[in-house]
Amino acid sequence: MKPIKFLLLIFYIILNNYGYSQSLSGRLIDEQSGETVDKTTINVNGVDYESNSDGSFIITPPAAEIYQLSIQMEGYDEFTLEIERIGDNNINLGMLFMERETDQNVIERFAIDDLDILTGDPEFSSLLTAAWDPFDSKAQFNFTMTRYVPRGLTRDHNQIYLNGLSFNNLDDGTYAWRYWSGLNDVFRSRYAQFGLNMPDYAVGGIAGVTNIDLKASEMRKGTRLNMSYTNRSYNYRGMITHASGLQKNGWAYAFSLSKRYGESGFIEGTYYDAYGYFASIEKRINNKHIFNLVMLGTPTVRGRGSSTTQFMYDLVGDNFYNPNWGFQNGKVRNSREYRFHQPIGILSHNYNLSDKTQISTSLAYQTGKNGSTRLEWLEAADPRPDYYKKLPYENRDNPAVVDAITEQYQNDVNARQINWDRLYQINYGRQYLVRDPNGDASQNFRENISAYVVEEQRFDLTKLSFQSHVNHQLKENMTLSAGVSFVADRQHIHKVLDDLLGGTYFLDIDDFAFRDFPSDYNRVQNDLNNPNRLIEDGDVFGYNYYLHNQRANLWSILNIKNKRIDYSLSAELRHNRFWRDGIYRNGKFPDESEGKSEVQSFLNGGLKAGMTYKIDGRNYAYLNATYQSRAPYSRYSFVAPQLRNAIVPNITNEVIYGGEVGYILRYSGFNARATAYYFDSNDAIDYIPFYHDDFRSFVNYSVRNIDKINYGIELGADIKLSRVLTLGVASSLGEYYYDSRQSVSAIQNNTGEQLFDNRTVYSKGFNVAGVPQVAHNLSLSYRSPDFWGFTLTANYFDDIYIDFNPDRRTAEALSGISNIEQADLWRSVIDQENFGNGLLFGIYAFKSWKLENDSYIAIRATVDNILDVRDFRIGGFEQYRFDYATKDTDRFAPRYFYAYGRQFFINLTYTFP
Repeated sequence: MKPIKFLLLIFYIILNNYGYSQSLSGRLIDEQSGETVDKTTINVNGVDYESNSDGSFIITPPAAEIYQLSIQMEGYDEFTLEIERIGDNNINLGMLFMERETDQNVIERFAIDDLDILTGDPEFSSLLTAAWDPFDSKAQFNFTMTRYVPRGLTRDHNQIYLNGLSFNNLDDGTYAWRYWSGLNDVFRSRYAQFGLNMPDYAVGGIAGVTNIDLKASEMRKGTRLNMSYTNRSYNYRGMITHASGLQKNGWAYAFSLSKRYGESGFIEGTYYDAYGYFASIEKRINNKHIFNLVMLGTPTVRGRGSSTTQFMYDLVGDNFYNPNWGFQNGKVRNSREYRFHQPIGILSHNYNLSDKTQISTSLAYQTGKNGSTRLEWLEAADPRPDYYKKLPYENRDNPAVVDAITEQYQNDVNARQINWDRLYQINYGRQYLVRDPNGDASQNFRENISAYVVEEQRFDLTKLSFQSHVNHQLKENMTLSAGVSFVADRQHIHKVLDDLLGGTYFLDIDDFAFRDFPSDYNRVQNDLNNPNRLIEDGDVFGYNYYLHNQRANLWSILNIKNKRIDYSLSAELRHNRFWRDGIYRNGKFPDESEGKSEVQSFLNGGLKAGMTYKIDGRNYAYLNATYQSRAPYSRYSFVAPQLRNAIVPNITNEVIYGGEVGYILRYSGFNARATAYYFDSNDAIDYIPFYHDDFRSFVNYSVRNIDKINYGIELGADIKLSRVLTLGVASSLGEYYYDSRQSVSAIQNNTGEQLFDNRTVYSKGFNVAGVPQVAHNLSLSYRSPDFWGFTLTANYFDDIYIDFNPDRRTAEALSGISNIEQADLWRSVIDQENFGNGLLFGIYAFKSWKLENDSYIAIRATVDNILDVRDFRIGGFEQYRFDYATKDTDRFAPRYFYAYGRQFFINLTYTFP
């Protein structure tokens, strides 16, 4: 494995002594545990040497212009390093981090930094902030069970790159691991910078940036067979990966295939059927030109779970109740099936223009399908088992009915789940009157139109990405990185009829509009150009439009490394454009639904600046700051995009500023980081469509003037108690809240009527939802010299808040309530629920064996939530439905998510050359 894949903290100290041969010195460190790696053979230019018991070495090889250092040790990946001789001064390589073959349960984090050879006066190596971080290495695995995100920042603040190309979505800024889920072995090489730190291929977001290197020559040489068994989302996983390494003819190739399958995940009614494929081919033409081609995809079908109300959880006696499924002919069928396959192709070129200048260019193309199924119905009762009108609470004034419904839900599976057989029976004999759009009753006719169908909501993507960046060494201590990128995508957003459920046709009209306008049959048409269209399985219906996004980006980064202080400064300029292109001419908006909308264009950018003070080779203090603006995302910028081209009024760039200050200590037995951060974001927008019971129609709810504050501290430490025991600590203490009174507007779908505009939401001081604002981890790791070990973890979480309904925090929602005489009712309407705290324990263990011919067998096992805690809420949201007449918050009760109970994951790996 190439040295760039190790967490290098390397520096060269030139001694003022010229009377002896040049020596190489350093210390070998276990990359994950921080322990020294002792008594190891080190080969330099074909001669073997041995390190000391404390991992240190001082060797004096025969003089050469280039030293080829290689370390091969059982249980670790091969380490190779090429060192150029400069003068006759001794070279101190510092700490060389060895990666364990057995510790695949931890995501590899590799720094991106040049190997600086420093001459003259003694200097301290520059800080590699992404390397072996004592906080992030724990948070990434132990905190994510609660939907933790670093610093309470949403995923659109973290940037993900493949071979230097951004893979964040243009429409909402987030990224999707599903693009490469299941391809673990070839996605190991992750070079991460956290917080405001900047790599040499992008400026990055305020929550960090990660580049995943997919070049074939960077894959671990050999073949790996992998089998897993778990009770999480799937049950079984098989994977085979092979990499040739770089061959003498300049070619390298790697491929990986995987399969994940499960008939039932942790949540009842879910299932999983997924494949993964990957191929990477590389050709090194010469020392200047390297080409690499990557193809990958992850076809996936899985049944989904869903949240519901606590009343429903209690009614069926299960906090993991899933209302999405039921039995059909005695077999489980899920109405919410997720289907995905969007293959990616990437062509990359690396050009070494000179020893001081390198140019990297990549071009990517992505296309394919992204769909999710759900039930749809036409002039029929809501079939969902947790629909509020079916439940005991809606009939609370009649105790006998309450008792009957309760008994039915608790004892009849067809009552609490979707009754598929019943839906088929209704559809078989149904004769529906199809009315003439022009009002000619003689043209009316009856047809077998399904009352219930399964539809697939599709978000099919076609995306083209280009980037090119240059890294140039201006001076010995100064580098300049600059780049340009262009990304354009087109989302085809539409519905497809997936299953008629026994009927002959389905009618392409708007059921909700028909309730309001039964005599205006033109108005209820989803497509006036094809009125009363009878659709069959596989037909597009309902809505059909394209959403176009484009982004051009120009950036530069200047890094200066001095003896005591490092500086970095970056600037970025972005131009974003988006527009909607409607295919259907909707009957409710015939003049503003078909064709191209007005193009929205935004110019924005940002600045970052950083400074690191190198107190000595083990202590660092750093300060980073940023100011940037971001264009509004297209997903939230349209009013009823399924129906029309209208844009949310007065949308502007979001402005963000903030910074971080931190301290890092790195010793052989103690590694720690402490960071304080503050971010202020302003003028974000949101868009929420929901069904409004009072208007019996969907309502488009636009939220503007969203300001947020995120501040807190991160603390992490690894403390070596002995040669085999390490104590780990990670703590995140934050305050994430809204810092403004938001402004909301609502438009009724059926009529286009403005229900209200610029209504004030008293949201200032409310907490950001769904993320623990307090998270602590304590771990104890044992690593035996015989290549087995375990880690015990304890994780504590607190201050997780519900996602609140803004409209309940308005003067209109509180009208008629006295905050003095009706204080309890007042508080029930406006208070934001805090889910309290939870304490979860886990264990990870491994063992590996070296066989003949340098092959290995390794087994790993993880058990999360050992005590099987099942009542810890990790998320939830208030429904946007609200009973304005009675102010009864229980009628449309909140929906909750719970942390999974006891889960396990067992993995067996066989690796051979």
